[in-house]
Amino acid sequence: MGYKAKTEAVHDLLSRDIMNGTFPPGKPLRIAALADHYGTGTKPLREALTRLEEQKLVVAIARHRWQVAAVSKAEFNDLQFARRALETALVKDTVEHGGLEWETDLVAAHYRLTQAVAPRGEADSLAYRQTWIAMHDAFHAALLAGAQSVWAKRFYAQVLTQLQRHYQAALVREKTASKESKSLMDIALSVPPHTELMVALLDRDATSATALLEAHSEVSQHIFSAIFDGTAFASSAAAAGPAQA
Repeated sequence: MGYKAKTEAVHDLLSRDIMNGTFPPGKPLRIAALADHYGTGTKPLREALTRLEEQKLVVAIARHRWQVAAVSKAEFNDLQFARRALETALVKDTVEHGGLEWETDLVAAHYRLTQAVAPRGEADSLAYRQTWIAMHDAFHAALLAGAQSVWAKRFYAQVLTQLQRHYQAALVREKTASKESKSLMDIALSVPPHTELMVALLDRDATSATALLEAHSEVSQHIFSAIFDGTAFASSAAAAGPAQA
């Protein structure tokens, strides 16, 4: 495997492990430990970490030292604001320009989401979580993929990536959350709200689709606000695991 391919591979693996909560917010990322964990050299690993820093998934804390980016209620609220603004524009764009290929891809993405097991209870394992995240993110990408604006879709993908990190942090803390928060989480992870979104877009009903996306966003907002106290969050497990030298 060439150097570029090695860098790409370790970038994808580390990004995946950050997104699925294996490396939680605030966790130190030590070069030597990561190189051993992924079976790669330190040079492609440093380059991968630099790229992840540009993507706001990790932060540099000292020379050749990084940690997973923290999450906070304030940042989550800001991301939700950006999400709503982009979704409002992308819904209109998709309704006007989405074609048969978009419709087919959306239905297929929805079907795959229905087959994924939500990471709840006994199913809250790494394997189920990774699969569900992949299917859920693919569905939301497919939902508005009929839009013509390349830049709006690109920004939207970046916002969803950052929101996903926050969702995973909320799942970690959910074990100590209230019954109401857990009930809201069940709703957020369930299939029916996503089905309603798909139907509204396929019906070219921009008003209903926008309202449903707003409701979807509000559920997430309530969950995060209930679970977090407004300060930057670093998991209690941040000092454990293979990224610690």
